[in-house]
Amino acid sequence: MKDNMGEYNLVFDGYWKLGKTGVADYPGIYCIYSLSPDAFVTSRLLYIGESKNVESRIADHMNNEDMMYSLIYDAHDENSEPISPSKDTLHFSASEITDNRDQVEAAMINAHKPPSNTDYVNNFPFENTKVVVQGKIHRLMPLFSVFKSP
Repeated sequence: MKDNMGEYNLVFDGYWKLGKTGVADYPGIYCIYSLSPDAFVTSRLLYIGESKNVESRIADHMNNEDMMYSLIYDAHDENSEPISPSKDTLHFSASEITDNRDQVEAAMINAHKPPSNTDYVNNFPFENTKVVVQGKIHRLMPLFSVFKSP
């Protein structure tokens, strides 16, 4: 039933270059973006994740060559060019959230379908979920609902 829906509020802080420390030392949801070289605007949402410590998880991504390769080179489709490290840099934003991070992450992935995520893109195994997104939300929908997959 669509009336029985959990609601979550996310407030995303700033955009920080990968490797910046001390900015997201909390449990939450994070988004990784490519950043346009011409202006401080996100050009593409690449990945959505969750962690009990966002800063630590971002550091894990930076130390994982396969993940960095996927973010930089594989996160494109037939309508876009691969990200060039000389043109674009990777940045992230984060929102603190402690409860049901896996469900909220899945809802974010299902609604936004970032190219480096594979889980939850086409299915949503959780209860119906409404998410309100505020703050630094370029490339994110401010309000959306996701319904449990049959």
